[in-house]
Amino acid sequence: MQSCREHDCTVLIVEDDAAIRDIFQMALEVEGLNVVTAENGVEGLEALSNIANPCLILLDLMMPDMDGLQTTRHLRRSDDPWRSNLVVIGLTASNHPQDRQACLDAGMNDVLVKPLHRDALWACLGLWCASARSGHA
Repeated sequence: MQSCREHDCTVLIVEDDAAIRDIFQMALEVEGLNVVTAENGVEGLEALSNIANPCLILLDLMMPDMDGLQTTRHLRRSDDPWRSNLVVIGLTASNHPQDRQACLDAGMNDVLVKPLHRDALWACLGLWCASARSGHA
């Protein structure tokens, strides 16, 4: 995760549950990361337009208006290279292998199952922040 701090990039959290969104935001900000939040995929895509240096997206799977799968597919179809290659980490309460596969098939880079253990979150962010900043996302 050091590379995210070094490059002053921003993590976008897209989660419809305000309590979960706040927990993620506080945890990341305590670590010195810039955070922007959105309540659904539509708001998340709008927020991306205002983020100068996005690092990655933590994206809930089940949301109203535009869910995580739809949002990811939209990003992957983009003509804008940074949007189509942006690291997307899915957040889901389901531990079913078919749900994880659906996330990966939609174009997510990784999936975390809620409730999260702190160590799993930092390990995942450390891996993907490093690859996002080095161009290997």
